[in-house]
Amino acid sequence: ELPAGDWNASFFRPFTYSKHLYCILQPLSLSDVPQLFCQVQPGQWRSVIKLPLKLFYFGISVVDSTLLVVGGRNSPELSSPLLCSVFALDLSQPEPKWSPFPELPFACCSPCVITLGSHVHVLGY
Repeated sequence: ELPAGDWNASFFRPFTYSKHLYCILQPLSLSDVPQLFCQVQPGQWRSVIKLPLKLFYFGISVVDSTLLVVGGRNSPELSSPLLCSVFALDLSQPEPKWSPFPELPFACCSPCVITLGSHVHVLGY
């Protein structure tokens, strides 16, 4: 069950870290509110942090304790430009904050992001 609110299930990105289930959700009102990052607790969801900007069609991966949000578009329109941005969030911090991360050498939409050890591989166009 998703957290309370009106969410667009098309832009749902779940992942696990440290025995907890997390998800990134996009509100139904695509133009009003940036995506919301949530963590599941037993029987409840807790809002953790908003993404640094509106993103759609992005990939995610966790390396050690760092969530990486990779590529995508800043609009749900497929005609919008592809992004080469990467945003990092240290999930081990009690009050996590987004930090700068080197951009990809190429822009991509809906990439498959794979972590092998401490190496991140981004596949896609």
